[in-house]
Amino acid sequence: MFEKQYFAHLSPSGEGVKDLAEVVGYEFIAIGENLALGNFRNDEALVQGWMDSPGHRANILNPSYQDIGVAVQKGQFEGRSVWLAVQHFGRPLAACPQPDENLKAQIDSNQNEIEKLQETLTALEAEIRTMRPKRGSNYNQKVQEYNTLVLQYNTLVDQTKSLITNYNNQVNLFNQCVTGTE
Repeated sequence: MFEKQYFAHLSPSGEGVKDLAEVVGYEFIAIGENLALGNFRNDEALVQGWMDSPGHRANILNPSYQDIGVAVQKGQFEGRSVWLAVQHFGRPLAACPQPDENLKAQIDSNQNEIEKLQETLTALEAEIRTMRPKRGSNYNQKVQEYNTLVLQYNTLVDQTKSLITNYNNQVNLFNQCVTGTE
């Protein structure tokens, strides 16, 4: 800010606290910033100034924030020697339980397998419907093959439904954590 001679939450090039967090790899759910510029009598006066400002006070007291970064520096701004103070507040993404990506991958894999089984079952069913005669070892073998695949299909569908329920519960917990309704 001293170098570019600005005092604002966005730099002249449009970068803000979210962009700064990205640069350092800070993944967050919530982020905020307090700024102060001037010649405060002491640090207590600076903090009191923030506490007297509703927006700054809200950031300081926000229970969602778990991390803070503070920088204070003296420098030249518009020809005057002044202090610049910055507070960055954040709640890291890691503060909330992440849905298990391996579980999601298993669901996706199962759904692909279910689609393949469905295609195979549809083709096998069509073949059985057109078979003549509707008896004999060849016919019985196709029906048995179909029934075995139906059992496999139903088992995989039931397992996948259970995985989806588990994954959705994890997503709900994450969403509750993010919104603070946990």
